[in-house]
Amino acid sequence: MDKLIENAATCELRSVIRFLNAKNIKPVDIHRQICEVYGENAMSDSMVRRWVRLFKKGRTNVHDEERTGRPSLISGQNFNEDDEVKKAISAWLQSQASSFYDEGIQKLVPRYDKCLNNGGNYVEK
Repeated sequence: MDKLIENAATCELRSVIRFLNAKNIKPVDIHRQICEVYGENAMSDSMVRRWVRLFKKGRTNVHDEERTGRPSLISGQNFNEDDEVKKAISAWLQSQASSFYDEGIQKLVPRYDKCLNNGGNYVEK
């Protein structure tokens, strides 16, 4: 058996999907080929099908799009187990200065007062 390509970037896998889709290869066969080259856990069959649909609808970009919301505190890291995520989060929390927690608690005070002053109504009407 040929050597597997491990830890492929997501954009690499998407590029392969885009290329094979352009050659009219069926999604099931694209998934099979990805598993042969990158390993069984490289990408799920449903994810391959999703990307095939996106490319058929005209998407050309293989990179993640910008998302709104809070940025990840542990971006750039890959985790295989839930315990690894828990350890990374715990380490990050322990690395924060006490002022981080004090500021968060102080932000609760005006919210608490607002709820009390609204007669227990948590949502303004």
